[in-house]
Amino acid sequence: MASPSPAAGGPTLFDPWSRRGRLPLDGPLERASVRRTTLSFLTGLLGLGGAFILFQFILTPIILVAQIAMAEGGVSMEAFRSPLAGVVGLQPVTQWLAELNQQLPLPETVRLMEQSQLELIRNVLESNMRLISNVAMLALVPGICEELLFRGYAQRQFERAVGPVGGILLAGVLFGVYHLRPSQLLPLTALGLYMAYLVWRTGSLLSAMAVHVAHNGLAVVGARYAESHPDYDLQAVENAIMPWYAVLVGFVIVGGVLYVVHTLAPRIRDG
Repeated sequence: MASPSPAAGGPTLFDPWSRRGRLPLDGPLERASVRRTTLSFLTGLLGLGGAFILFQFILTPIILVAQIAMAEGGVSMEAFRSPLAGVVGLQPVTQWLAELNQQLPLPETVRLMEQSQLELIRNVLESNMRLISNVAMLALVPGICEELLFRGYAQRQFERAVGPVGGILLAGVLFGVYHLRPSQLLPLTALGLYMAYLVWRTGSLLSAMAVHVAHNGLAVVGARYAESHPDYDLQAVENAIMPWYAVLVGFVIVGGVLYVVHTLAPRIRDG
């Protein structure tokens, strides 16, 4: 039996773009056993969720970086090249510091808490989200938002209170403590100190953001690879022993990058 037409008295909706002037509301969705109010609520909820994801994870980080770049007078590639090269050297150094951190006695409750954190990360990595979504959620958004908090606000206040050296030290240690992972306190603090020095010396948040996003992004890609191969384990990869020569090369790279940044900083600030 044919469904009723608008002329036959069926429900319609006014539409100025339609030749008939009205749209029939007797389609499969309207005939389904879902109340119209429930359908409208679900549609609105999906729309709000999509808008939240769009603005929170895509547009907001891009707008923030653009605003910071304009406030700092533009983007200089010299502000990125050397700090990003330091990320390569930081990998073996932070891994070695993690090994030292593992030797410290920690209560069993702390280890259980960290195990639950790793399980949460593992669930995210094993979800159906694409790699780019994982990187955006675990690297891009934290890299921008945390740098605004630690280097953009906290470090500036610490520098005003106790000077540049004290500000760098306090911001770095606070960054390590903030993540609530005592077994990773040393490597996280080292990363925080590196980024705090970059911001102080270059006068730019963009260098620290780039390092933070790159460091987290490499960790996400590595963890995603480990999760996709049964021979690897996320906990085992995190606790892997780093050869001494790799640690030595890492220190040399980081030291060289700090020297270059220290030397080029006036030109980066003026450029």
